[in-house]
Amino acid sequence: MKGCRECYEGKFLSNGQCIASCPEGTYLSSNECIECPSNCSRCSSAAECSECDEEAFLNNGQCVAPCPEGKYGSAETGKCEECAQACYSCTGPTESDCVGCNYAKGYGCLLYTSP
Repeated sequence: MKGCRECYEGKFLSNGQCIASCPEGTYLSSNECIECPSNCSRCSSAAECSECDEEAFLNNGQCVAPCPEGKYGSAETGKCEECAQACYSCTGPTESDCVGCNYAKGYGCLLYTSP
């Protein structure tokens, strides 16, 4: 068997090699570089992503696709952002982006459709 199983102090184990720092897409845990979770391109642990792959959006430290109800995926920020209060679901930040209205909270809205 080739490759390292442990590294000297100041070096970290990554794919059987001892390296000076963990590569992008991995995080350090017990002197070993571990791959970030699926859809996560940068993370500090298995439970905390800070940047997502192109097809996913950051939501409470996790990379998701699609965003949960009440939020939309912003290409500008790479995060799941809140819909307007009147919207239950949406494709953007304004009421004109509503896909579903938030009637349960006493809001009414106009659903816009493309011509």
